[in-house]
Amino acid sequence: MALLIVMAAVWLVLFVAGSASLREATSARWPYGLGTLAQALAREHPTATSPAAVQVQAAIDRLHLVAGVPRSAMESTSSFCSS
Repeated sequence: MALLIVMAAVWLVLFVAGSASLREATSARWPYGLGTLAQALAREHPTATSPAAVQVQAAIDRLHLVAGVPRSAMESTSSFCSS
């Protein structure tokens, strides 16, 4: 029972210290005029996918890969292993 109380006390101290550290880190100002973490997240703008990225993804899709290996190689290996 004493071990459980000690473990709970250690967890509580670590939780409070971690919460305080997180609060301090999120409110701290970054150098070079970047502002706080909340301001940086507010400035983040999602970007559209570039036409080049769309073409690359289409080329990859045409290769019919399964985990980076051509499907034909996976099928020939699976038939070899099952016999």
